[in-house]
Amino acid sequence: MSNQHVEQLARLLRQNPESDGLGFSVAQASLLLDYYQLVLKWNPRLHLTTLTSAESFFQRHLLEARFLANHLAIAVSSIWDLGTGLGVPGIPLAILRPDLPVTLVEASRKKTIFLEEVAVNLKLANVKVLAQRIETLAPLPENSCVVARAVEQMVQIVPVIVTLSQRASQICLLGGQELEAELRRNVQSRFVVTNILLPESQNRFLLSANRST
Repeated sequence: MSNQHVEQLARLLRQNPESDGLGFSVAQASLLLDYYQLVLKWNPRLHLTTLTSAESFFQRHLLEARFLANHLAIAVSSIWDLGTGLGVPGIPLAILRPDLPVTLVEASRKKTIFLEEVAVNLKLANVKVLAQRIETLAPLPENSCVVARAVEQMVQIVPVIVTLSQRASQICLLGGQELEAELRRNVQSRFVVTNILLPESQNRFLLSANRST
């Protein structure tokens, strides 16, 4: 079954070329396919994701990362993916933007071993993995973009994310209206928040908070 999934994802990647504005180059598609195969290999042991079919993996993990990459602020000089889990959106972002250093923050040591394996296998020189809880991080660097998706207790962790992002250029969260309300409540006038409906979704948004000063 996994071979069928891999072949199906390869077809989906070919059907969405880089030229359409929300697709992938041949080189990017090759790396993303290798990443998918590593996820399928490790998933039975680590329970990385329930979205293992080619279509769901493509839609939720790859297309949404592509969409996010298209909305990164010009000033951004690094990406921090908090509570990255299986490496989404951080790994796809590292593939799509090899010019930007990407730090993957994950509390589970078993998952960080997987992430390190991915970085080595895919030769992603711009990826760094931190085995650390979000709450223990120091304030994140100036001009960073802080991204988070599917973090456990996401709404409750928003105040921590905003505190860490005092010097960041941009905060990008993927989620619904409850998450948007909490983000707006915490950033107040320091960031300008825009909600952009994610591709093929009716209730999930890219919540992009850009520094206002």
